[in-house]
Amino acid sequence: MNLTNEQIEIIQADFSNILLINAFAWTWKTTTLVEFCKSRPNDNILYLCYNRWLKEEAVEKFKNLKNVKVSTIHSIAYKEIWHNYSQRLWNLRPYDLAKYFHWDMKYYYGYYTLLIFKDFLNSWDTFETYLKNLDNEIDNILKWFNGKYNSNMLIKAFSNIWKDLLNWEKLKIEHDVYLKLYQLSKPNLKHFDYILVDEAQDVNWCMLDIILKQKTKKVFIWDSFQQIYQWRWSKNTFKILENETDKVELYLTWSFRCAKNITDIANQYLKVLWSKSEIQWLNKKRTNLDNQTIIWRTNAGIMKYIIKNKWNVFYVWGFESYNFSLLLDINYLYNNDYTKITNTFVKIFWSFWELKMYSEEWKDQEIKAMIKLFEEIIWKTINIKELRWVDNIEELVFLLKKELTTDYLYSTYAVSSAHKSKWLEWENVVLLDDFEDINETLKEIDKLSWNQKEEKLEKLLEEVNILYVACTRAKQKIQINDRYLIAEK
Repeated sequence: MNLTNEQIEIIQADFSNILLINAFAWTWKTTTLVEFCKSRPNDNILYLCYNRWLKEEAVEKFKNLKNVKVSTIHSIAYKEIWHNYSQRLWNLRPYDLAKYFHWDMKYYYGYYTLLIFKDFLNSWDTFETYLKNLDNEIDNILKWFNGKYNSNMLIKAFSNIWKDLLNWEKLKIEHDVYLKLYQLSKPNLKHFDYILVDEAQDVNWCMLDIILKQKTKKVFIWDSFQQIYQWRWSKNTFKILENETDKVELYLTWSFRCAKNITDIANQYLKVLWSKSEIQWLNKKRTNLDNQTIIWRTNAGIMKYIIKNKWNVFYVWGFESYNFSLLLDINYLYNNDYTKITNTFVKIFWSFWELKMYSEEWKDQEIKAMIKLFEEIIWKTINIKELRWVDNIEELVFLLKKELTTDYLYSTYAVSSAHKSKWLEWENVVLLDDFEDINETLKEIDKLSWNQKEEKLEKLLEEVNILYVACTRAKQKIQINDRYLIAEK
């Protein structure tokens, strides 16, 4: 294997505490870490992955290295903590909390309490520290939401839910609950000489606290510009780790997979994101470009396109992951057919109009986009009778499922959302028309006062991260709207 000078420097790195590796898209991060581990055959190494899918992929890559244990941090916590709470693992919903507290406005305080609770689970604070600071932090935690709330009531609800959760068996326990309990138990992973953290940009502060407190050498590798899971409470670990004094910082900038036309676009986004360096182009191969993968910002955008463009669609991560069931449940709520609703959150609402009001007031973009699609169908802006020869949304979803293909090579095209596309790659990618108009948003920001710019700029940078991820899924060819390219000044 021919390694770049950057890879060799990482493999041979000598450090006493922390090695930080900022790696751009398709720079062979995992390959570099495999070689890093090969060069240390007598050391016991823990390789931590962000999720189960990445773990399965890493297990294959590290299978010949007996000194490397591949795991997710949740798996480690599960083995230590979970046996005390069997049969209760599920997603905690606003409905569960509303029912627990006997609130009449079921989604209102249940939703806010859940946001605070999840923020705590993903923080590095103890319960006592978090509760002590909550009065000052609550407005910041709920800053993306416009609804009015009673802070004292929410703080009391949060305090009660944490104290009662582990004892009241009717309440569900999420994965992050046993991870938080694992963090609070102050675990010691001293039997490992190195801990390697892949995709570190997606690590939350609870995970980071567990890792940083270990008395062993730590390697964090990430593409800080692929952080697109803020809504899952991931934090920018780079901002924390760059303040560590005992560290070595290195880079991977040579892309082995993206062609120059792709890296040119990605580098435009990196400039907006204040990157210190650019992706370098190494991939000069040309391969079959017949199959297209079409990427959207939202699931609703995907559905709208598929309704209008039929036959042999391949759904990345499967048909069910695109929330057609949510469209059906909105339809059932609109028609007062409550017995058919499967989504426990949608079941909370007494009417379609209450759900719509919630989505607009609290900026729930997923439900808001799905309601918009639903209204376009019932108002015949999208005429499913003419386009697909079906009379209602139930028939439409049944037909879409019938038309899918499970083989990418035999598909007319494949579809993915930007978030689902992460960690994947295709030769030929098309970015469709529901991403942020970067240039128009920049013009709007220029007109704002300094006080108004902060929130707008923060949201824009997240959208640029998403565009960066989406465009770097392409290896050879990309079709992209000019609205998504950074205008030269």
